[in-house]
Amino acid sequence: MPKPHRWVTDEPDIPFDFEVLYEDERIIVIDKPHFLPTTPRGMWHRSTALIRLRERLGEPGITPAHRLDRDTAGVVVFVREPSARGAYQMLFQEHRTLKVYECLAPCRPVLRPRFGTMERLEPPRVFPLRRRSRIVKERGVLQAYEEPGPVNAETVVELGTVADPFSPPCGGQLPLTGGADCQDRIRGGRGRDSDGLSLAGGADCRSCNPNRLPLAGGAVMRSMT
Repeated sequence: MPKPHRWVTDEPDIPFDFEVLYEDERIIVIDKPHFLPTTPRGMWHRSTALIRLRERLGEPGITPAHRLDRDTAGVVVFVREPSARGAYQMLFQEHRTLKVYECLAPCRPVLRPRFGTMERLEPPRVFPLRRRSRIVKERGVLQAYEEPGPVNAETVVELGTVADPFSPPCGGQLPLTGGADCQDRIRGGRGRDSDGLSLAGGADCRSCNPNRLPLAGGAVMRSMT
């Protein structure tokens, strides 16, 4: 049985809910909105996708197969069959899955990054780009960062639909290889904190529309697969 979570008092209510995309006897796949945490942490307990899903289905043994940041919307896989839990979690831990993110970010790629490499895959076109570097995250520290060393994360950045031809932000897709924490946001924001993150000023989830998020030199992320 899963371990009980600590009691949380005065927990803010998050008005955004998830949609179930697929379910069978082993797994449940949901579309998680922005600002809804995947699992309990800190001040969040009942206002999380995991607890809401357990309560809705009456299945306290449901567990997530992987993580998705609170400020990132998109696809999350949960495992309901205990015998299959380890197999699904190892698919993500061993990087045998391909994650694809949609991203709204400033359309100004840094072609000479401080760490790692940036490669044009179809020169002389700027996009698509392949970004390879080492991303690390210290235990107990929210912010991840790049540093010199062996590469542990690779991202292909493909240009999507421009949101507004008269403004700098543009849409794109980021297929990710590797499992570094915050890899999508580091790559989507070209190393800057993404809009909506507490590290970037603290968006109030009670007053934000998850479908209309501003850009402030960062990136708005959505997991597609």
